[in-house]
Amino acid sequence: MAKKSLLKMVKPMLNKGGFTMIETLFVLVIIYMMFCISMRIHVPQKSDTVKINEMIQFLYQAKLTAMTQKTQVDVLFSKQNIVYRWNQSKETLQLDDNDSFESHQLSFNENGNIQGAKTLIYHCGSQRYEFVYQIGSGTFYVR
Repeated sequence: MAKKSLLKMVKPMLNKGGFTMIETLFVLVIIYMMFCISMRIHVPQKSDTVKINEMIQFLYQAKLTAMTQKTQVDVLFSKQNIVYRWNQSKETLQLDDNDSFESHQLSFNENGNIQGAKTLIYHCGSQRYEFVYQIGSGTFYVR
């Protein structure tokens, strides 16, 4: 008797159609696209202050490398990145897509002093910052 009642329950389910594979894939593609869009919106962005502090630390690292290695370190600014080189080594700091520097090169001597004064403009989105390098002292500041 249990078999007959089970067959009565299963038989109507066999006659009804379910979702096809194409329909299921279509729904999954829509869910995936919504997920990608929402992840793009919610990705945290670095603030200008964080970006500038990273650059300051990177430039101090170049200065300290010149002083500890007792060699000249060349710092190259470009639109996409900042690179400092000494001997056969180099370090790179990649800038964000919306950020850029004007192209320039400066050098730290073995005492950590800068061999040329310059004011570099850093464009960060719609903001503009100036990195001011003072000749001889090896110091710089941002305004």
